[in-house]
Amino acid sequence: MPAHDHDVVVLGSGLAGSILATILAQRGRSVLLLERGHHPRLAIGESLVPTSAMWFAILGHKHGIPELRTLAHLDSISRNVGPSCGVKRGFGYVYHRDGQAHLDPDESSHFIGAKQPIFRESQFYRQDVDHHMVGVAQDYGVTYRDRTAVRAVDIDDDVATLTLDGGDTVTTRFVVDATGRNSVLADTYGLREEPCRLRHSSRTIFNHFRNVRPFEEVAPHAARSHYTAGWSEGTLHHVFDGGWFWVIPFNNYPASRNDLVSVGVTVSTDRHPRDDSIDPGKEFQSFIERFPLVERHLGPAEPTRDFVGTDRIQYSSTTSVGHRFLLLQHAYGFIDPLFSRGIWRSLEAIDVVVDELLPALADDDLGPDRLAAIDVAQAAMLDDNDQMVHNAYRATRHYDTWTAWLRVWFADEFLTTIPVLAATFRYAADGDLSVFERMAGGRRPGTTYSFSDDLQTIIDHADRLLDEVEQGALAPDEARRRIQGRLSAVDYLPHDLIDWSADGEFGIDLTPPRLAKLVWWGRRRAPAGLRGEAFDYRLRDLLRLQVADAVRPSLVRRDHLGNVIPQRPVA
Repeated sequence: MPAHDHDVVVLGSGLAGSILATILAQRGRSVLLLERGHHPRLAIGESLVPTSAMWFAILGHKHGIPELRTLAHLDSISRNVGPSCGVKRGFGYVYHRDGQAHLDPDESSHFIGAKQPIFRESQFYRQDVDHHMVGVAQDYGVTYRDRTAVRAVDIDDDVATLTLDGGDTVTTRFVVDATGRNSVLADTYGLREEPCRLRHSSRTIFNHFRNVRPFEEVAPHAARSHYTAGWSEGTLHHVFDGGWFWVIPFNNYPASRNDLVSVGVTVSTDRHPRDDSIDPGKEFQSFIERFPLVERHLGPAEPTRDFVGTDRIQYSSTTSVGHRFLLLQHAYGFIDPLFSRGIWRSLEAIDVVVDELLPALADDDLGPDRLAAIDVAQAAMLDDNDQMVHNAYRATRHYDTWTAWLRVWFADEFLTTIPVLAATFRYAADGDLSVFERMAGGRRPGTTYSFSDDLQTIIDHADRLLDEVEQGALAPDEARRRIQGRLSAVDYLPHDLIDWSADGEFGIDLTPPRLAKLVWWGRRRAPAGLRGEAFDYRLRDLLRLQVADAVRPSLVRRDHLGNVIPQRPVA
């Protein structure tokens, strides 16, 4: 084998790049992590969903990296990373019309998750979390260089040569591009699709703010007295025709010393084309002023830096793998932050990459055929998310279609989350890593769930109905009736817990009694396939985990020998 400086070079030290580099180093590979900029720095993609929190725990257990398990639970993040992240009890969606001064309670939705052992979702203050993970990577033996741009990549049969700033060169057996839109590998090998194949097209304006009041204080009539968490205890979405605002507080957790709130607006480029003559901050203000409740909520807030305004944020590539290289999820393509699936999909992609790349490195068989499963999985993730988000934006044109599509999203979210949750419970009970083998949930070849095909037919059917609404061939309320009717007819959704066909408010608060009702449904009434995939765990083990969570000791960082690593101060 020809001489090389490293087994793998990872480009980009964002969260995904640092995590992949850490895992590869822990598994015995020599890894160089290159970063064009430096840390700490502003980054968005701040809101976790339950599945992303679980994936931190899964990857930490699979590869013996307790620092990844730390990121699965807000309490341990606060102790071991820094007191700068917020709590996320759930998702909130409030629907607005231009000039509407009062909220219609039936036109809002709140989804509050149950308190779980093993994981607890958070809202990442990315500049601290990303910076922390770069340090963790170095603790595990990764060589890190920042302020280092890659000027050229040359890959021959046996080795890849990277030319850096100043003319230095680095040789490696394999290159992973974990950057983003400005991917060196995508540019070098002409991989960007022109035109982009993705249906969705949106742009965004965002900033971090101070003095953002909780929405339930600004609009008391919007408070949900029958819910156990307020709008400000999670990610709030102000939804309107062709777009939405996100509100992600980092100051809503008692241990947090961070007074910032992430706020942005993302809009369809078709419905709201960009006017380059307007400053991003002024355009952001113009969107706020269209909706009186949003203006009351966000108008007094104080931006902390210059606004960032983008052109279209979607991009895609013809492939994510080539000879001795791959593009990781966000270098390969990107959709939109709606539904907060970015970190989840990146962690899921990392799992596939590690499972495929490590044996390929051992065999020195690093071509696209050997790594085809990575490409299949990442393409499926991108295309699935494109369909989900594109139709969500289309649906915002009418409240009827919006609430119907929100049910489609929640059905998909629920059904793809509960098998992962069951696997984490089973692993915690008996330590068998094989329970994680199916966790790609249909995006890796041979891992479809029992409900996957039928659920996809429902999603495709709803997609076609939205086509008809756009063409004027179908009334929005009729589309809603048909979509909700399909969801109400399947036996793999819990109808006693959620009325999928009801008009008005849609949401759920998974209090302990409701969680018990869900588990009873899953173990007694769910179809056999789903029962085995998502509810096949011992209740006494779940109870033991709940008790252990209540008295859990502080997680500490350890080296490879089990010695405690002193906490790294947050810059």
